[in-house]
Amino acid sequence: MSTIFFPLEGCLKSATERRTILASSVMKLFQEGFTPVPADPVATYDANEADYSGYVAQTITNWSLPMFAPGGGYMISTPLLQFMFDSGSGSVANNIAGAWVEDAAGAARQTVIFTDLIPVGADEQGVQFYMVALFTPSLVSD
Repeated sequence: MSTIFFPLEGCLKSATERRTILASSVMKLFQEGFTPVPADPVATYDANEADYSGYVAQTITNWSLPMFAPGGGYMISTPLLQFMFDSGSGSVANNIAGAWVEDAAGAARQTVIFTDLIPVGADEQGVQFYMVALFTPSLVSD
């Protein structure tokens, strides 16, 4: 029987490398009706990007330093991200189903599908969250 895992030192190294790769990444939201799968290219995400009034994708210039993650390994996270509706920009509404991180080269790096849709269609409505990337020892045995 074989056991495979990532040493804690490797988890820290991976988190540090990913933090560098994600400098100047962009967080974007996608609309209801799109449920991404790992094989989806960025073009499919882009075709389903939010377009509600006032929506703007957000550049993330600095992810947090790696820190121990609950349950083991390391994690990095974005600052608090807030996407707000703006009736001064029009009246287009969306139900937001999730978000993705796109690196500076345009590759999709991480996706989150929200448990519940978030309606964004009136002033004071929006989406607010942190994105976290985990790097865990991940023990696997056969």
